[in-house]
Amino acid sequence: KQVVRYTSSDEEGREVPVYARVYTPAGTTANSDLPVFAFAPGTTGIDDRCAASLEKPAVANWANYDSLMAAYAAQGYAVVITDYQGMRDPDRTHHYMVGAQEGRAVLDSIRVLENLPATKGAIDAENIFVAGYSQGGHAALWADMIADDYAPELDIKGLVGFGPVSDVQTTLADITRGANINWFGPFIRTAYQDYYRSNYDLSSYLL
Repeated sequence: KQVVRYTSSDEEGREVPVYARVYTPAGTTANSDLPVFAFAPGTTGIDDRCAASLEKPAVANWANYDSLMAAYAAQGYAVVITDYQGMRDPDRTHHYMVGAQEGRAVLDSIRVLENLPATKGAIDAENIFVAGYSQGGHAALWADMIADDYAPELDIKGLVGFGPVSDVQTTLADITRGANINWFGPFIRTAYQDYYRSNYDLSSYLL
């Protein structure tokens, strides 16, 4: 297991630093030919301290992604689980639920494996699988949707969305129908206000 810092890009093509964790099976060699499992985490928060790459399950167990990813690696996959743009980055806001940014992070995290010493030459580039939970399901769906244009060299063979947010407006409305996600609205407002450069009238929302 190792934490890596890689480069993704924003809408204008500017480089953006992002962190990820990479897991490989014991005994991996340059000839291992490992299928790739790229995972996008669910919501952990939007502050820099909430990045999934900083999770320490023994101290604060957000989802124990560490054990989950290690389990996939033990099954013979080269595994990468990415943070999102703006996490562990004091110069940027994490643009929560901005699908294109999430999707680019997932795809660029896969590209990391082609050059990382632990996985270079050891992966099967024709067997790439993308998955994610909740926010990560949203990210995985977007990664699949933009892959042909953004990363045409990646051969994505499968996609799994575990409880994905497939429609932000519908999920936001679920709060009024009993969903225990009262944090969702403030996260969306914070992210979208910065991303879309809009000032939202709080009195219209906090009723």
